[in-house]
Formats: sequence, C-alpha cells, structure tokens
Amino acid sequence: MKMKTLELIGKFPAEGEALRASGEYVKITREEMLRTIYGEQYPVPVNFFIANDVMSVGEISVPAGGLGARASEVLRHRGDCLLYCEAGPIFVFTPDDGELYEVNEGEGMFLPEATDYQLVNYGAKVVRAIFAVSIEF
Repeated sequence: MKMKTLELIGKFPAEGEALRASGEYVKITREEMLRTIYGEQYPVPVNFFIANDVMSVGEISVPAGGLGARASEVLRHRGDCLLYCEAGPIFVFTPDDGELYEVNEGEGMFLPEATDYQLVNYGAKVVRAIFAVSIEF
C-alpha cells in the first residue's frame, strides 16, 4: 500500500497534463484523499487533495507530544508554499535562521521556494495545516 501511495505523488488524482487536456472536473472527498506518512525520524500523516506536476494541496497533521513537543521532519519544496492553520496553533521553525513563528487557527504563512522549515506542536492536541505548493513546470 505504501509503495502505491508513493508512486501516485506527482500524478494524483491523475496525470495533470491529461486532466488539463480533457477539461474534466474531478471532485476529491476527504475519504478519497491520497494518504501517506512522511518522515523517518518524525513521521506525520500527510493527506493530498491533489499532487500533480504543477501543484500539491493537502493537509499535514502533527500529533501531540508526550513529555515534549512533537515535530515534523525538516521540509523543503521546489515551489512556493502557503500553510494555513486549520487546527492549532502550529509553530513553524526555520533552522537556517533559528526563528520560530506561531501560526494560529485561521492564519496563514507564506514560505518561499527552497525554505527549510519544521512544523512543531507544543500543545496537547493534534494540530493541522492545509498546504498549497506551487511547482514550476
């Protein structure tokens, strides 16, 4: 199952070029999202509404910690990224400059292409962010 998920990254819900050529509309429900776990050291659930050749839009969750904070792996994208806090607050740590940004529910944060960042949860509940990443083609 995991291998099938990884093979679909970049062409979910179908090849982007083919969908654009056909003009077809595709509705993706929460149940139909492409679900995966990202990270080896700090695994977190990542669900995609779309992951094709020009964009990725989905949801990333960071579970609550036990004795300490929980975090994602350090993330980096080939395109600009918008994070929107759906359930939070979620903290965005940028290791290159050591800054920590608090993003509250209903707020967003823009991250330019190739920015290293890590999502951190200091709370007692799961935090979720919607992400949209543009990919140049």
